[in-house]
Amino acid sequence: DISAGEVLFSDTPEAVGPDSNTKPVPVCLTCYKRLPCLVYRCWHCSWPLCSPFCQKADGPHARECELFQIHSPRFNIEDFDKPCHWYNAIMVLRILWLKDNKPETWKLLDILMDHLDEQTVESKIKCKGVIDFIHNHCKLNQFTKTEIRHIIGVIDTNAYIIGENPNKDVDLQGLFPFTSILNHSCT
Repeated sequence: DISAGEVLFSDTPEAVGPDSNTKPVPVCLTCYKRLPCLVYRCWHCSWPLCSPFCQKADGPHARECELFQIHSPRFNIEDFDKPCHWYNAIMVLRILWLKDNKPETWKLLDILMDHLDEQTVESKIKCKGVIDFIHNHCKLNQFTKTEIRHIIGVIDTNAYIIGENPNKDVDLQGLFPFTSILNHSCT
């Protein structure tokens, strides 16, 4: 018997980031506050952040920061009031980082459905932009187009909106491995 209010299981998101299903605007990749202009750059990778306090070795930005440091691309955002498609790649990179750094977690996320066969034209365009950013701008060619497409599909199919930034102007999404598996009705 299950009692009312009894916790059946808990799950932790293995990746959190700005919602990639919107036209993302520049935000700090640690606290997710909107960036009105270039306030501060990460000392390690040059990505725009809101302050030195958000440049934490174990913070949310650490995963992509580690990847960006491999080839040291420059990140110059022209207009902080307009959407920046680079932010569509952040969740993807945070998950791809798991492949070499947390292989057991990677295996849990890699088995999730991607529903790429149902991808819309708009999703295909976004996917092409993410692949272009990862391969051509960041030079992270250790990840295949197939892997990147799969992860984009996994995020689109399985990630949940889990909250907002402190100013309530940016939605945050999380990818929960066990919740995603339980949520599937594929039989």
